[in-house]
Amino acid sequence: VEGKVIITNVGYQPLHIKSLNAGCTCTSASVSKYVIEPNDTSLLCFSFNTNRKSGSQENYIFLVANTDSLIHSLSFSAFVE
Repeated sequence: VEGKVIITNVGYQPLHIKSLNAGCTCTSASVSKYVIEPNDTSLLCFSFNTNRKSGSQENYIFLVANTDSLIHSLSFSAFVE
């Protein structure tokens, strides 16, 4: 399973993504830019390896940035047959 999310900097200062971590080893994530200027975007791409998984699955990607909330989480769900 693969997905993409657009991250938009709506602030007035550059957004610095300091780290990007998946909730388990079955998930990988990357961003196209680690420094996002105001009104600019970065593409977050993720993939979830469904090997040896079945049923309802939920996973998280954690992003640390120079924002008021230091840690941001993205969750996604999948049903694996």
